[in-house]
Amino acid sequence: DNAGYIMGSNTTAAALESAKTLLKRFTFVLDQECLEDSVIALNDTLHLNITENMLSKYSIFHHHRTLSTRERIGNDTLYDFLQDRFRRDIELYEWSKTISILKCRELI
Repeated sequence: DNAGYIMGSNTTAAALESAKTLLKRFTFVLDQECLEDSVIALNDTLHLNITENMLSKYSIFHHHRTLSTRERIGNDTLYDFLQDRFRRDIELYEWSKTISILKCRELI
């Protein structure tokens, strides 16, 4: 029985739900789309001593992407293949945004 197995494009809905259940146990979930802002929010919540200068000095995420994923890949066939191959991963990521410490889309 492969009900809960991760198998690329054949990954089951049960595996996705299992991953969601695990993520729900995390106290903080950060969204890579606005990682710096999320780390700052985490810093503020936990009263850490991380400054924006520290983040911008080491962060590779400080730029805002202007191209879509399809445009960055530059090949529709490859893009469609990747969308299918990683559809459950994409579903999990999209869902994880709903429980993230920050809602990145609200920052725009």
